[in-house]
Amino acid sequence: VSTQSTWGIVKIMEAKQPLIVTVTGAAGQIAYSLLPLLASGQVFGEEQPIVLQLLDIEPALTVLSGVAMELEDSPFSLLADVRCGADPREMLKDADVAIFLGGFPRKPGMERKDLLQTNAKIFKAQGAALNDVAKKTCHSLVVANPANTNCSILSAHAPTIPRENFSALTRLDQNRAVSHMAQKLSCAPSDITGFLIWGNHSSTMFADYTHTYIQGACSFERIDSQGHSHDWFKQDLVEFTQKRGAQVLQARGLSSGFSTAQAVKDHLRDLFLGNEKGIVSAAVIVDQAHAELPFEAPLCCSVPIKCLGGFRYEVATEGMKMDYNPAAIDAIKVSLQELDEERRMAFEE
Repeated sequence: VSTQSTWGIVKIMEAKQPLIVTVTGAAGQIAYSLLPLLASGQVFGEEQPIVLQLLDIEPALTVLSGVAMELEDSPFSLLADVRCGADPREMLKDADVAIFLGGFPRKPGMERKDLLQTNAKIFKAQGAALNDVAKKTCHSLVVANPANTNCSILSAHAPTIPRENFSALTRLDQNRAVSHMAQKLSCAPSDITGFLIWGNHSSTMFADYTHTYIQGACSFERIDSQGHSHDWFKQDLVEFTQKRGAQVLQARGLSSGFSTAQAVKDHLRDLFLGNEKGIVSAAVIVDQAHAELPFEAPLCCSVPIKCLGGFRYEVATEGMKMDYNPAAIDAIKVSLQELDEERRMAFEE
């Protein structure tokens, strides 16, 4: 390494305090794809050093030590330190960001209620640890399924951290839908903005194309000029998005790995650095999904947000018209009902 480049790295490190980033389930397949993205500056920016605190269960610590070796063996100049352990209180201590990849997977013959309540125990304990030892400004992203409900549980058991600091991942669903839509319209995925995912990260989610733009122009113009039926976007694209995760699982024998890591990167990068291109999808804790979609108790629900940077965001539903697709409201209500049922089962109400 040249003296000049070393000096530049030192100046960066002096200029910014490292972000302490906790990753749970850190010995797993998603983490294996995510950790290099974090360490290389692709998530928090090329001038932001980080410390990684990697948490997993005791039986996975040997594997986790190998992951730590690989991080140490890679030229990640922004990676200030790597810490590994199985104690949530140690690995969540002073965290600025916590990414919850680890949860209890559904096993053959397992009832949905059992899955929810088993994960509820995990996220109650991690929420309590987060509440006690993480920074009060810590932002938590839940990826482990059922992600929305796990996020609600985590927040409920970390009452000293604002609920705005908790989110669950639906960016993967947005990315899937946008890529499929781009193929249909012969454009790049990056050309499409404003695609929304509503509700739960499950087979009931609703993929909404009606607010999209392509290179700044209403997508309806491209759809109509190419002679496509809007039925494909209202029906086929929705069904594709709902079933894509199951298709990947069936083909690989494993759930989505690096595509999930990419979505985590997109989600956190937009929240931390801001996104001037427009609204994106994220599951956050809200009192209503939309003025036309109220619910009784707060839910972690995927809604459109505007990312302002510094982990600040605004829910972007005020004044949003929902009449472009008459079936949308009823479809979203199904997903919201599922979220409410999950909440009741997880909290044993």
